[in-house]
Amino acid sequence: MLLSKMKKLVCFFALLGMFQILLGQSVKEARKVIERFAGKKLPVELSLSLNKDNGCDRFEYSCEDGKLKIKGSNGVSLCRGFYSYLKSQNGGINSWTGSRYALPDRLPDVSRHSVTSPFRHHYYYNVVTFGYTTPYWDWARWEQEIDWMALHGVDLPLALVANEAITLRVFKKLGLTEKEINEYFTGPAHLPWMRMGNVSAIDSPLPAEWHEEQVELQHKILKRMRSLGMKPVCPGFAGFVPKGLTRLYPDADIVETNWCGFKNWMLMPNHPLFRKIGKLFIEEWEREFGKNEFYIIDSFNEIEVPFPPKGTPERYTLLAQYGETVYGSVKDANPDATWVMQGWMFGYDRGTWDKETLQALLSKIPDDKMML
Repeated sequence: MLLSKMKKLVCFFALLGMFQILLGQSVKEARKVIERFAGKKLPVELSLSLNKDNGCDRFEYSCEDGKLKIKGSNGVSLCRGFYSYLKSQNGGINSWTGSRYALPDRLPDVSRHSVTSPFRHHYYYNVVTFGYTTPYWDWARWEQEIDWMALHGVDLPLALVANEAITLRVFKKLGLTEKEINEYFTGPAHLPWMRMGNVSAIDSPLPAEWHEEQVELQHKILKRMRSLGMKPVCPGFAGFVPKGLTRLYPDADIVETNWCGFKNWMLMPNHPLFRKIGKLFIEEWEREFGKNEFYIIDSFNEIEVPFPPKGTPERYTLLAQYGETVYGSVKDANPDATWVMQGWMFGYDRGTWDKETLQALLSKIPDDKMML
């Protein structure tokens, strides 16, 4: 009995020590963000001494005798607290097109100012940003962007780099050849539309060096995001597959999707292979990058739903099955994870996504495991 209690105490203090190390790392990274922006060391005292308010982040700051004190609930809130102080003193701006830091050497004194966010999450990016904007960014550019996120309070950023490296591993495990996979992939600038079932095989193949560099880059991105208290939103499997999968699974129901004359292929959710691939993808992702809490899986973006016509029971049955299968694949790999889906397609194509269609898609997913 005494030995059991001692083991529990050892575990408790070990966990407490690890937690304190993580807190110290978060403060350290927040300080680096602030100093990279200012271009110098500042008389700023940072502490993670505030608890979240009903899941919402908080910060407060005050400045006395030229020394700025910032308290926060995580690294992002410390950075946001500093940026709030900076703006209150007309001391500069941090932007994509240029930054300016103009606070005097002796920081202006201010009385205590407190802020509690009205929201639990502050989401950032659209999936297509990873085609329009970021596909050729290096670590220096990503570091600049993550600094911008932290200073502006972003804590739920998309993190889709290295998606294809993991996809390649999964499809190879299923038996597809590298040639079959490369003939399906697109070039970097088109990857978002391949992931969403819009296009395939444009500007392919992706060289092996691309995948290796993207994995290395994603490790740096996720490490920095997590160290600041961000919760990155990583990719999952939406059902789009190379046509070559029919060679291995001739019984699989794989339909062609169409978008402005381009095509892709979708595995129907009533085949057990769908859930298997989804589970394999997240397992492989977490084997490489560690556990994750949020996974984005966008489907039917700007493409016709490849199910029976509106008004037929078969359509709504398949949509419900699709939602259940996607979430099931996430749950099979990580029961604690949440499925994230961007809601823009529901407004963009209201003719397709009427109340009955959307209700069917979401009908078998727990409310606390889906974020739109």
